[in-house]
Amino acid sequence: MQFAITTRRPLLIVIAAVAWSVMANANTPTVTTPTAAGCDQNGERTLMAPKIHQLCSELIAKPGLNAKTYAEAHYRRARARSELYDWTGAMNDFDIAIEADPNNPNYLRARAWRNFYHGDREEGQADLAKAIELDPTDPDNLTFKISWKLLPENEIHDLFEEALKTGRIRPTILKKRAEFLLKRNNLVGAEKDAREILTYSDSDLKELQSEFESGVRTDLKTATHFLLGRIYYAANEFAKAEIEYTKAVTDNPSVLTFYERAKFYSILPMSSRLPDRRMDALKDLKRATELGPDRSYAFDLLSEMLQRTQQLPEALTAIDQALELDPNNPKTPPLLWAKARLLRLTGQTEPAITTAVAAMSMGIEKGSTFPQWLIEKLEKYDYLGEADFTKRGFEAVNDGITACMHDNRCW
Repeated sequence: MQFAITTRRPLLIVIAAVAWSVMANANTPTVTTPTAAGCDQNGERTLMAPKIHQLCSELIAKPGLNAKTYAEAHYRRARARSELYDWTGAMNDFDIAIEADPNNPNYLRARAWRNFYHGDREEGQADLAKAIELDPTDPDNLTFKISWKLLPENEIHDLFEEALKTGRIRPTILKKRAEFLLKRNNLVGAEKDAREILTYSDSDLKELQSEFESGVRTDLKTATHFLLGRIYYAANEFAKAEIEYTKAVTDNPSVLTFYERAKFYSILPMSSRLPDRRMDALKDLKRATELGPDRSYAFDLLSEMLQRTQQLPEALTAIDQALELDPNNPKTPPLLWAKARLLRLTGQTEPAITTAVAAMSMGIEKGSTFPQWLIEKLEKYDYLGEADFTKRGFEAVNDGITACMHDNRCW
């Protein structure tokens, strides 16, 4: 296989132009609204994105929706589509929701997030500015500015203090500030904020918007235990970190909590003189895949841990399950590369080459950073010469990949 693109750096991180179809139903009836069960905030807390997408689509198809429910259904489906990596579909739904309810700050802020991730930052800033104008005290609007560094660093502290005056959602803002402080290595401040969250009752925390951890929704209490685990890990207090991950597992035994504790076990530094916890990680991951046989991220890490414990055929099976469950995941190209390495290690050189080339091809197709990373690696380890790449383009990349897959020393 030869790639048709031969342009040099920056490496073809292609963002296709998207034709948005903003077609709100002009004849939306205003009669009694059908039930929105599942396609609502409660559904987002308890259901996975595919189910939310299904329920919202069914609701949108029903006659008798009033304008508010029609807009809300598109907004909820847009959020579900974002989790499913359907960026175009998500943007279409956000557009329709805003067309139907143009002064809803939540819709505007959500579309701003999507534009900042996969679109036009200027459009995102325009949506955010309007959302702030409509609701200037909304702490989510304020923390958006923090997350995307839309204000000077020295103003962020005051902005958090302003956001923390909002009473009921104070725990959510505390978590955002704790994460901000953790990134700046202010571990004492981060721990203080996280600990304050846990002083709230479970019922109070359950009323708040769900959190994302590893791309999965969970409740704020569980997310806070994970956050404390990361804080203690950063402080090299590994025993305390394990306590927090175990509290999350005990309070909420689920795919996500077993997965997060396994991830913690898998990254414990060898220099810590702690016992090897790889088998504990494997035990948690096997439990996670039992609880969630449809969750690709658990099989992804399971494959890595099986490889690290020299269980290569089992690792290949796990990585195939991860790829089958979530083929559109942005992580698919590096996952295919990992599969190629496993194929090579088990003596399957030709399938390894085919899979490795497919990883590069899919990375270009998805506009991911993986192709750039791979080319830099191939050059660094002398499987690809920069001058050769400049002259022959991706034909040279193919040759570099083939050479790598014939060499057991290749990463």
